[in-house]
Amino acid sequence: MSSIKRLSALALSAALFAAVPAGAQTILADPASITAALKGRSMPVTQEKDDENNPVLQTQFGDGAKFTIYFYGCTDGLKCSSLQFHTLYSGSNATVDKMNQFNLDRRYGRGVIESNGDAGLRMDFNFAAGGMSKALFLDNVDLWDELMSVFSESIYE
Repeated sequence: MSSIKRLSALALSAALFAAVPAGAQTILADPASITAALKGRSMPVTQEKDDENNPVLQTQFGDGAKFTIYFYGCTDGLKCSSLQFHTLYSGSNATVDKMNQFNLDRRYGRGVIESNGDAGLRMDFNFAAGGMSKALFLDNVDLWDELMSVFSESIYE
């Protein structure tokens, strides 16, 4: 390879590397990565395991709204490919019609009637292609916070 071609290749590589913001971080579907991102938002996080030895995180927003994060597609309880935000609402006026209307009105998150009759709200994330940026993950956390509020209003009215 000639010196000019080598310098051109190095310059192109440097330009591509510089195009990635210095503060950009990738969030993976592993409990340490998710916990760090949430604790960075001053959200308390506790970790448990499910029956299949997959991680389960419990957390809450500043207003006390609690939710659970389930991990899926894990190998040995790690290297998970997806996760789900999930919360339950007891004693609501939730009906299948209310769930259907909520789901029709919103693209993200889905309302369900759980097997015990409680209303549930879920939001899934696919991390199989190597995660997502921290900024996008935190934007989705904000969206989840908003969805929880709107969902709660809709099922308790």
